[in-house]
Amino acid sequence: MWGAFMAAKKHYVVIGRVSDQIRDELINEFGQTHEFYSDFDVMPLDQLELMKQRFTSQNSMFGDREAYSALFRMVDRIGEMSAEEIETENLRRQQIWDALEGQHVTYVSSASGDNISARNQSNCMMSFTLTKPRDLGGAGVDTLTMVNSYTPYMRNDRKSKKPLVNDEGEITARLDEYNADGCDFNAHQYRSNGVSRYVSFTEHSQDGIDIFNGRFGYMPVGETGQYDGVLPATVGPYDGRSQNFLMHNFNVAMPEGNYEPNAQFISPATLFAKEIRSLIAGRSQDVVVCAPDGMEKFYTDIEGNITGFDQGVERAKALRDKILGMAYEGSDPFEDPHMAFIKKTRMGQKSTVLSGFKVGGKPAQNGEDHPEYLSGKIAVITDDIISSGGTLKQAAKKLKDNGAERVIVAVTHGVLVKTQERDAILELGACEDIDDIIITDTIPSAGERLKMHILNAMNEKDQPLLDQLFKFKTISVAPLVVEAIYAEHHKLGLEGMITERSYDFDQKSARKNITIAV
Repeated sequence: MWGAFMAAKKHYVVIGRVSDQIRDELINEFGQTHEFYSDFDVMPLDQLELMKQRFTSQNSMFGDREAYSALFRMVDRIGEMSAEEIETENLRRQQIWDALEGQHVTYVSSASGDNISARNQSNCMMSFTLTKPRDLGGAGVDTLTMVNSYTPYMRNDRKSKKPLVNDEGEITARLDEYNADGCDFNAHQYRSNGVSRYVSFTEHSQDGIDIFNGRFGYMPVGETGQYDGVLPATVGPYDGRSQNFLMHNFNVAMPEGNYEPNAQFISPATLFAKEIRSLIAGRSQDVVVCAPDGMEKFYTDIEGNITGFDQGVERAKALRDKILGMAYEGSDPFEDPHMAFIKKTRMGQKSTVLSGFKVGGKPAQNGEDHPEYLSGKIAVITDDIISSGGTLKQAAKKLKDNGAERVIVAVTHGVLVKTQERDAILELGACEDIDDIIITDTIPSAGERLKMHILNAMNEKDQPLLDQLFKFKTISVAPLVVEAIYAEHHKLGLEGMITERSYDFDQKSARKNITIAV
């Protein structure tokens, strides 16, 4: 039994690149006995030097000092120490390394920043170093859960009808239905670098969920809520596009019982709803939640009956239920007056146009606007990610043209692209059709850039710009990260099992046998 197998293990939390709010919440919840350190601070100095060499190699695609600023600052600081200070520092690190051996670690980080490839590779390398045996220089961690607040490449998950073709133009035997190299390779990277279980926020689509589940598999769940089984063995080298998406899916034969995926994506709908209710002051019944790419994202059976919806529609439905405090009684959300749907058509690689619009219970529109449809309504657009913001700006205009009194955007991952030519933060702030923009702190750099814009505008006494920037509100997923760690602690049956933990976002719980190693 998994719970009995894990019972003797202690639970450690190692913190990587996260927002200040997530870091502070973890420290406040689980406590600490010394100054806060990043993930690189738990590594012995010889391993730290090896990682530095790895990321500065001329052959490395990840040789980006800016992306590894924490690592290089640390190496620079150690280089200024005396021999005695270095010996003391290395002893401290070795003591942490010793404590982690054979235990369970939850590693909390975010694969985000100006160089996402480098950040992602850093998380993978840290996972590998934590789980690598001690005689090979690692910490020898027995099992590892990765809580990655932002998972990149989740949009590289699209299904394709194209067969694979070799260099000679011949169709190969593997007729892969997935053109999903980015998403699949990323899932495999974490799995092959020692991650046993994977937790993140707001997946892009069901295809991406299937890909991660295919790599990480499922665990049987016993009557106590603890896992009853062992995690699958570490996988081998990446084999190109995987055939294993359904390896652990319920579409193949599995023993009877309850199962839970080892890769989970958490929804912040409860946090969004709480913030939105505070903005609209008792007007929940006036809310219409819009899925910006959901007008045709549903599944049907052979008779044409709708059997399910893609994640964009499911996100909108979940947020609608949380804001209104009740679920829609009907079976078809396209008839729900508190829902709206937009059809998005891609024009090339990076350009999209809105080619359809429907308010629940009203006929679909084909170009014409009906201001009476949303007159006096508060429209909420929800999505998984803001990149350039082009789709959201078009969607907000369509909602206002159809009578919406106010448009609120609620999106989990604020990529908010910045280039030499454009800055999504400034462009979205200047959009007159958007009244409020709520993002989370799954991508720390977005909040940091927003703060810099606000400080610069304050220094310049630029009130119009400040008004635009104050449209943004960043809420923290820290309570959900804490909840996920407690859930891991219980389900894995770790030492000092927590059974009385209340997952109330407003209630603090005392530290319960979970040690923060930062």
